Amino acid sequence: MNLPRWGLLVLGLVGCNASPFAAQLNFVTQPFPPYSYAVSASDDTAAGPMAEIVQAACKRLHVTCHSSVHPWRQAFSSVVSGGVDGMFSLMPTEDRKASLYFTDVIVRATYSFFARDADSMRYKRPADLNGRTIVVFGPSGTSAALESILNQTTTTRMLMEPSNETLLKTLNAGGYGPAPVFLMNRDVAYSLMKQYGIHGIKPVGDLMSVDYAVAFSRKRTNSMLVIGFNDAVRALIQDGTIKGILNKYGLTAAGRP
Repeated sequence: MNLPRWGLLVLGLVGCNASPFAAQLNFVTQPFPPYSYAVSASDDTAAGPMAEIVQAACKRLHVTCHSSVHPWRQAFSSVVSGGVDGMFSLMPTEDRKASLYFTDVIVRATYSFFARDADSMRYKRPADLNGRTIVVFGPSGTSAALESILNQTTTTRMLMEPSNETLLKTLNAGGYGPAPVFLMNRDVAYSLMKQYGIHGIKPVGDLMSVDYAVAFSRKRTNSMLVIGFNDAVRALIQDGTIKGILNKYGLTAAGRP
């Protein structure tokens, strides 16, 4: 009988009791609409496109998986420490790869600068930020991206907030002065502004494209598990499942490696 590579891996790992494939995989994510969010205020089960993609991969592997939503720092700490098997939606970075395995990237997004509609600012190069305070959620991949260009500016100040929700709620309440500028994943910004009824804000330029993937704890999982899971993800890409899920939410698939 010819099994795909992931099928052979599952049989081998289950047979030697070396992998959570034999039981249940537990995933966490942060509140990160539209990619991932809790089912409701009273149910922290993860919903959204990335949760659907993870469940589709688990189904393909005949594995029971549970995904739940927690604050960013709690979720990230739990996967790094080995308290859970994996986390999504997470941007692969070199420092994170020291403690996490990553699948291929799945969904593509853009970090964009935003300002009020009346603001004439347009971002094309770092010097365009001079004289501005840029608000960003951090520490995060977004704040790291902003920090990477601050040495090319002269009078720019970065202000970090503990969450994107806090940032937008403060903005909506009149915080950050008359000409606020913030950096955020564009899809996340649109989703949260719709949720909180925030108007009069526009994108004024893009900083960079970013990709998100599923991460697995190096302390808890076997690298062969990740290979098997990633093969399942690739199969879902090839048969159009992932594209179909992302299309439902108006999101863009990442380019393949």
